[in-house]
Amino acid sequence: MRLPTGEFESRYGDLRQGSADLMESYFRAAENAENVYFEQTSTLIGDLLEQFGDDKLPDDVTDECRGLLADREILINSCATSHDTHLSKLLTVEEGLRNRGNQETLNMISTYKSNEWIRNRSAIMEIRKLNDLNLAKIDVIFNRVMDKYDDMYQDDDDGQY
Repeated sequence: MRLPTGEFESRYGDLRQGSADLMESYFRAAENAENVYFEQTSTLIGDLLEQFGDDKLPDDVTDECRGLLADREILINSCATSHDTHLSKLLTVEEGLRNRGNQETLNMISTYKSNEWIRNRSAIMEIRKLNDLNLAKIDVIFNRVMDKYDDMYQDDDDGQY
């Protein structure tokens, strides 16, 4: 026989695992989307840098964009830093959600166990109270029977019995 708290922990653990799997899938998809975005941005920057180097940029490119393209290393490093920051933020949020979920699970199970302990303790106290009450009733009945017995045979103190 499995205790109610054990059954609860088992079933809730299965639900939490399913939730964790969904959350991980979501964050891996977000991470993949960020990687695709970074690759496409890097390709675009590479193409623009190549056009800038060949002096073949379209006329609609702003002076600010030309200024960024002029410092190749800063532009490439900024793009990579942005990508790393986005990935770090995704991982931080994922870890925070996982930790919060784990803590909420521990708190819920702890509360459930505590409530179950209190309920069981109350049941034991009720059984003890009922036992004490029944023992007291048995004593009362026994004393009545003994009093009647004493009354019936009180006059027979001559030793016949």
